[in-house]
Amino acid sequence: FDQSQSEYYVGYIQWHRGRLREAEAAFRRYLDMAERMNKAKPGDHDWQLEDVFAKTNVGIVLTELDRADDALPLLTQARAQIAQISRSRPEDAVSYGNTIGWQAITLAALGRTEDAIQADKDKIAAAMSAPNADKDIDAQFLVANAHTEIAGWQRDLGRLDDAATTARLALGELETLNRREPANVNYIAEIVAT
Repeated sequence: FDQSQSEYYVGYIQWHRGRLREAEAAFRRYLDMAERMNKAKPGDHDWQLEDVFAKTNVGIVLTELDRADDALPLLTQARAQIAQISRSRPEDAVSYGNTIGWQAITLAALGRTEDAIQADKDKIAAAMSAPNADKDIDAQFLVANAHTEIAGWQRDLGRLDDAATTARLALGELETLNRREPANVNYIAEIVAT
């Protein structure tokens, strides 16, 4: 487990530095270790999550390497796994939403924009299934982020009225979050992007 976490952070640093091939290699080592942990101790909740996170991280990097066709199967597996986990552990609903969000981005990279929009709608549903979702700031951010992404894809499809409506919804949600945490740069960045 400790080694898997080290590999994750090596990959995370490389990803943020834009060294995608090095990030992929580290995340694949992380995935290998997560799979081995799950074989050694099947049913361990924390280790099941590590497997989901590892698959998601590899998928993210593959998408950014213009290999979305290789990423989608991993993200689809991760989504199925976290869906099953969150059914018995509702506290994992935000992780479920995050995984769906990355799958949406990969679908869009493959030119499957309508599927990406639907995935982001699923992301909203997953986030809203979190306990106390209306007060959970992470769940609320996922919803706002999904609306921002949906607006962009609606725009790309030429559905400008829908895009404007969805973007206004996202902006309102983000401004509410920003009032709660004015120094949160993620909210500020999303507001600017929207």
